[in-house]
Amino acid sequence: MILRAFYEMVRDGKISSEGFATNLENNLPFETDEGILTDALNFADNTLFWTPQAFQQELSSRLFQLIFKLMQNNTEPNNKTRNTYLRSKLINLAKSDEDIEILSKWYEKKE
Repeated sequence: MILRAFYEMVRDGKISSEGFATNLENNLPFETDEGILTDALNFADNTLFWTPQAFQQELSSRLFQLIFKLMQNNTEPNNKTRNTYLRSKLINLAKSDEDIEILSKWYEKKE
């Protein structure tokens, strides 16, 4: 419910998408509930729509780095649902050359 309120504040222009991303960076590493994690990352994706185009790649990269860290610090490596979801978000957010390179190197290690 709180995440939705923050998301709606971004949508309504009351806080920036950067502020929303900072909130996620500070809180998601400690989140254990799958539903909250999923909602948070879905909201994060949608905040890109309200981000000025000049800042979309930077925000996308911040979210990419957050998800990459969540995957690296995954305390449930056998949770296929969580892993598949995080991977799909990671792929969708890889927009910069640097993020794509990180993703490629990570993928090569997984094969």
